[in-house]
Amino acid sequence: MEKRAKSLEQDLLQSQEDHATSERQRRAAESELAELLEEGTANKGKDLQEEKRRLEGRINSLEEELEEEQSNSEALAERLRKSTLQLEQLTAELQVERSNSAKLEASRSAVEKMNKELKIKLAEVEASARVRSKSTIQLLESKLSQLEEQLEVEGRERLALQKALRRGEKRVKEAGMQVSISIVRVAP
Repeated sequence: MEKRAKSLEQDLLQSQEDHATSERQRRAAESELAELLEEGTANKGKDLQEEKRRLEGRINSLEEELEEEQSNSEALAERLRKSTLQLEQLTAELQVERSNSAKLEASRSAVEKMNKELKIKLAEVEASARVRSKSTIQLLESKLSQLEEQLEVEGRERLALQKALRRGEKRVKEAGMQVSISIVRVAP
């Protein structure tokens, strides 16, 4: 995602450089016109007017190019802004999904640990207290069964969260690709 953002920033910088180049060309043409007008004062009527018309046409052409570059630069900046906002939103969603997945994984680990401990306790109880009543053993087996069911439910929830995480990552990737495509379309 950072690479995509840096790429968008580089595209914006390139557009700004193109804009600056067009501005320098316009100034150079105006300077050239001024120089030629100074030189042309020594020349007589017709040549001067033709050269003036030619230079004015060149200036108009450069001004049109400059306006087009400014328009393209503004459109690219707007697309970059929208893409950046979308990327930030998707990144935030992805962070939430990752956080939920991490919490679920921690919970699953705790349940697995508790399950193991209960199995060990059950084995100890069975070995040392076979004399004890069946009701105590059944109670422990019931708790174990409940925990196993809870583990299974949490396992399904973890899988669902992982699936949602993958979808979120896919959406971020697709958004990045859409930004790349839109930048390529805007670039002259």
